[in-house]
Amino acid sequence: MQNKKQVFLVLNSVLLDEKFREITEKTGLCRKFLIRACDELLKLDCVKIGPKGKILITQKGLELASSQEFREWREEYEKQYP
Repeated sequence: MQNKKQVFLVLNSVLLDEKFREITEKTGLCRKFLIRACDELLKLDCVKIGPKGKILITQKGLELASSQEFREWREEYEKQYP
């Protein structure tokens, strides 16, 4: 996983069912980074694209979301963006 921070950010946003626009507004990350991170999640089979372009989380994505590393990242993230 190359850009772990962006990948986790997108995974977190998918879990929260947020849209790309909301993510970019909230975090200041540009769309290019988010798309790259989403591509990475697709390659890892953590997300899939559903009807109407909705990003859906897969079983592998849920496993990553329950990992210790992701939980630690999420705690830090929630401190920064309450």
